[in-house]
Amino acid sequence: MNELNVIATPIGNLADITVRASELLKRSDAIICESSEKTKKLLFALGIKGKPLINYPSDNEGRVSSVFRAAEVRDMCVLVSSAGTPGVSDPGHLIVREARRRGIPVFPVPGPHAPGACLSVCPFKIKEYIFAGFLPRGFSAAAAVLKKYFTLGVPVVAFATKRNIERVSRILKEYFPRTSVFAGREMTKKFEEYALFDDADSFSAWASSKKLGEFTLVLNPRGGLEAGEEIK
Repeated sequence: MNELNVIATPIGNLADITVRASELLKRSDAIICESSEKTKKLLFALGIKGKPLINYPSDNEGRVSSVFRAAEVRDMCVLVSSAGTPGVSDPGHLIVREARRRGIPVFPVPGPHAPGACLSVCPFKIKEYIFAGFLPRGFSAAAAVLKKYFTLGVPVVAFATKRNIERVSRILKEYFPRTSVFAGREMTKKFEEYALFDDADSFSAWASSKKLGEFTLVLNPRGGLEAGEEIK
């Protein structure tokens, strides 16, 4: 491998693939991917055939060397996750780390990004924010993480799934009831939805009715439409 391009792929709508990303996928000698099945669907939509796919481990550092053995005879390789940007709450950092260790040039190919997409339609005034990714699974552990971040007084962007959205809402109701929330659900997909909540109670009622979907949440610990400022 002489070059590695880290490509952001659509988070839902396949039409969001960039021209540059599509061209690099076509030119690549091999595609290092999180899920071969999901990557095949993307390649099919782009009309790309016959590309070697190399699956990479999500968190198994011991298996990284096998990826590079499979890719060593390839010239230009690309790295993709199942959706979004590799390495940002998605596997991929181990591949990037090993490539840099081996002296292989690594280049970013920006594109779809869930936090940025959600913030672009969020009515909060955002000058800075903390990206928390997926909160810890345990109730107490997740509450502790939010408490640490909220002491800084800036909005927190977090991901949630149908499995833990209600847990997040319970934490907010119990510990941070004045938190205002902007939620994006199933972004760029068929049933995408965006909603603004003034406090934890109203968010909890909405979250409990949403049994399906993937969520990006902007949590404003100070409340109000402008992060860190009062509503005028």
